[in-house]
Amino acid sequence: MRNIFTIILFLCGIISIQATPSRPSKFFEVQNGVLVPVGNGSPKAASNLKSNSRIVGGENADPGSAPWMASLQWGTVRPAHFCGGAIINPNWVLTAGHCIQSFPNYGIRTVVAGLNDLNEFSSAQQIRHVTLSNTWVHEDYDGSVGPHDIGLLVFQTPFTFNTLVSAIALPQSEQIPTGIAVLHGWGSVSYSFFPDYPSVLQSGSMPIIPLQTCRISWDYDADTIHDSHICAGSLDGGVGACSLDSGGSLTQNGVAVGIFSWGWVPCGQPMRPAIFVRVSAYTSWIEDIIDDYVAQMSIGGTDA
Repeated sequence: MRNIFTIILFLCGIISIQATPSRPSKFFEVQNGVLVPVGNGSPKAASNLKSNSRIVGGENADPGSAPWMASLQWGTVRPAHFCGGAIINPNWVLTAGHCIQSFPNYGIRTVVAGLNDLNEFSSAQQIRHVTLSNTWVHEDYDGSVGPHDIGLLVFQTPFTFNTLVSAIALPQSEQIPTGIAVLHGWGSVSYSFFPDYPSVLQSGSMPIIPLQTCRISWDYDADTIHDSHICAGSLDGGVGACSLDSGGSLTQNGVAVGIFSWGWVPCGQPMRPAIFVRVSAYTSWIEDIIDDYVAQMSIGGTDA
């Protein structure tokens, strides 16, 4: 394996690693009452893999063009965006496991739907408060770069569906997506080591890369870029996921095919496609969690 310094885009947690991804223990830190990526904006980011970003090479998304899109937010006084998520039915949001794990056990935890501009507030936005006991992270996810980075949140008060808020479909189990897919997010749009976060939701189209091609481009094996992953982004560079895009859904024809997990910083570089969880590898897991929760509610209730 080439002796290189990589950059793990893990919930914006930046740590230095050489040759292979390391196992970060902290992805965000609290600064001025909000969650920010560890090492964010520092030249040290040049030698790190990190999670969470904005789409580079994308464009502003029209309001209502991605009604399934949700913003995970946290703050001690006023919550701020740190991860994306996808509404999959009126009560449930799908996101990355590392996003859920990054919620502190204090402060204000929310998920906001119907949002296009992070700096604008309107009655169209629907805010739900997160109860940590009503979140799930895949039992095989080890908190680092690798497979199973998937999680769920449930809310007792359902989202009200309209032109700005609605659900996206899940794929059939083990379906393998190919072709062009679309990612939405509020991640960094910068091609440099220094992030540039947009307030308006971004949209970017990118090709899905065959896994073996992706492993060769990264010089990683199947333990790191797993069969349950999807790689997406141009091998020539120019478009890709970035910081604060974590947890957002890669979509095709109204179906959530991927969840952004990790990638390279600077973003949008040649031979560094972003790594997504392949949702179809976990369709049964998602359905089982929801079915078990509904059954529990029918016999005993919950504190959701």
